Amino acid sequence: MGQLDVVISPAEPRYWAMMALCAALAVWSLWFFTKKGAENTVARKGLGIAMLTFQGLDLLMFAMVPDMSFSWHRSLPLHLCGINAILMGLNCFWLNRALFSYTAFLGIIGGTHSLLTPQLPSGDALPLMLLFFVKHAALVFVPLVMAKVYGLRFRQWDWIRTYGWTVALSMVLMGLNAMLNLVFPRTDGVIANYMYVWEAPPNPLVYDSDAADDYQDSTYNDVLEILNHSFTWIFFIEMIIKLIALGFGQYIRDPWNQLDFFVVNMSVVG
Repeated sequence: MGQLDVVISPAEPRYWAMMALCAALAVWSLWFFTKKGAENTVARKGLGIAMLTFQGLDLLMFAMVPDMSFSWHRSLPLHLCGINAILMGLNCFWLNRALFSYTAFLGIIGGTHSLLTPQLPSGDALPLMLLFFVKHAALVFVPLVMAKVYGLRFRQWDWIRTYGWTVALSMVLMGLNAMLNLVFPRTDGVIANYMYVWEAPPNPLVYDSDAADDYQDSTYNDVLEILNHSFTWIFFIEMIIKLIALGFGQYIRDPWNQLDFFVVNMSVVG
């Protein structure tokens, strides 16, 4: 793992310090915006500006930090979380229900995944680490704020539309990666891998690899695997009970059940 791709392991104290900060920020944000109420447009637009600023700071770092250089192959905000952060920030101004649905589905899932398997592409200096964790935590709690305070809701089959748009977006990014890597290759071997659709991310926390055995001790991996399977089957059984009690038709009409159905089945398949 090079200097520009630093993985923060849950075995490190700083990981838990950052997670505690994210949890505190989420709780404070829900309290603050609930207190302000839906009528306070200044607070809502301020949240949008903050989301856009978080994403803009990623680009400003290249101008502020001499050791960092901008690259078309790796510096654009074209990973799924970066795209979501921009759309989420804009939707704080627009309050568009369809855009809320897309960013909520992908933001909550993608932000949670990134927090559980943090990989900092620009290094692990404290400002960069704070920016990474706060930005990805916001992807999780901002949709909760939008739903709780501003009344935005999922509708039936939103998850299917979200999946379709994401597949289309990933195909566009496949083409961009291919163009940058094949038509404009870098002489130093650095590749464009936006949305990680060109190759799997070099992160031993994301998937099983030989590096994972060196990166973490086997006891930690065993405990993590047991917890993963345990929680997956707990939620799977809960889903089955609800299906039996409500019937598939009534169950699937609830947009939150659609999200639950999608996440649980992806977990089982994965």
